[in-house]
Amino acid sequence: MASAFHDLGAFAALFSIRLFRLRMPVRGLGFLACLALVPACYEWYLWSHFHTPFALLTAEDSWHRHWSAPLVNAFDAIARGHFTTITAITLAFACLVAVQAYVALRCDVRLWATPSQGIICSLETCLWMTAILVLGLCANMPNNPLESVLRFYAILW
Repeated sequence: MASAFHDLGAFAALFSIRLFRLRMPVRGLGFLACLALVPACYEWYLWSHFHTPFALLTAEDSWHRHWSAPLVNAFDAIARGHFTTITAITLAFACLVAVQAYVALRCDVRLWATPSQGIICSLETCLWMTAILVLGLCANMPNNPLESVLRFYAILW
């Protein structure tokens, strides 16, 4: 369902690795198919009403967000004097995500998963958190470089 409400939901596809590691490839492919179904229906809706499946991307382009190397947005925020409590919370949350991703990876270093092993401390969770962390550290908004980063990290919660 996350893929229907936010483009970061596409990172949920990383959890299909779990089913492949549990030696359930058919279920893994089924998970990917179900995950792709909602965005495909939404893109069909956009195409049928707005005559382009990229209407969502056009709307996001109106934000004038650009992508930079990791942490450039944080340095830009500090250099422009936008270091607010939101900036501090965003950077602190990024550090917590990095630590949690490391803990999840350290708990799960095996090639094959076991059914009793929890998903929270797993390779898949580490990959998912790292992907969102890197995306947040690379998103750069023109007026306030860290403006939408905390929104990205709210998906992790």
